[in-house]
Amino acid sequence: MDPHYTSQTCSECGHVSRSNRTGRQFSCIRCGFTLDAGTGRRQAPCQRAERSER
Repeated sequence: MDPHYTSQTCSECGHVSRSNRTGRQFSCIRCGFTLDAGTGRRQAPCQRAERSER
């Protein structure tokens, strides 16, 4: 799995933006989903894999 941009990828809607990430806080500018950035980084690659298998 390509790890690029996982810290900027929303684990809810999949939107990728540098603006999604500020320090340890992740807040998606598209859907408003918020999360501790460390938790989001672990979830995004898993959900990206699920989307690519569909």
